[in-house]
Amino acid sequence: MLTIRKRDASGEAAENGEHRPRVAVGEEGGVLGCAFSGVWTTRTVAAVDADMRKIEQRSGAKQLMLDLSHIEKIDTAGAWLIDRLASAFEKKGVEVHLQGQSEVASILLGAVGDAVRREPESGPSGPPNIILRALELVGRRVYEMRDDFFASMNILGATIRGAQMKLGRGHAVNPAAIFNQIDRMGVGAIPVVVLMSAIVGAIVAQQGAYQLSYFGANI
Repeated sequence: MLTIRKRDASGEAAENGEHRPRVAVGEEGGVLGCAFSGVWTTRTVAAVDADMRKIEQRSGAKQLMLDLSHIEKIDTAGAWLIDRLASAFEKKGVEVHLQGQSEVASILLGAVGDAVRREPESGPSGPPNIILRALELVGRRVYEMRDDFFASMNILGATIRGAQMKLGRGHAVNPAAIFNQIDRMGVGAIPVVVLMSAIVGAIVAQQGAYQLSYFGANI
């Protein structure tokens, strides 16, 4: 029968009633068992980081059993610490088994494991030839000059055309038409803007609550 020797990794309970993380370790018949308890979050996992590293350095075990049934709360930091322990033993060829994990813990461990084990993307190739870089720079400058020229001609043409259209009119600007457009585009658009803002806000709040629930947020 596998017996687990309890090791208090943090000592006293944390403030505001939360228990600091603890890990109990025991080994028998080539099976190394680790039972985790307490709160494994960003604020508390530093207390057990040193003990977890000591466990990672142990050798001689054929199987590693991780019991997560007594973890009260866990976030990505705690999941990363546990995944690091499991990965260290997997690299040694040790079979790793998890038991008692909650649904949230399973999701976090899976996400952290995928992120850690993801192969780094290949970096960009070396810089191009100096001649190609010079030609590229010249080409970009030519296109920028072309765009500036078209924009200048557009402004000049609009100015001349506008002056021609105003010739022969008694009033260049009609104040009544201006205020009419202000009323239609400003005051008249308020109901539509309020409706769209309410819909977008509700969607963002619903999606944010769903995503943050993975990290222990309660709304």
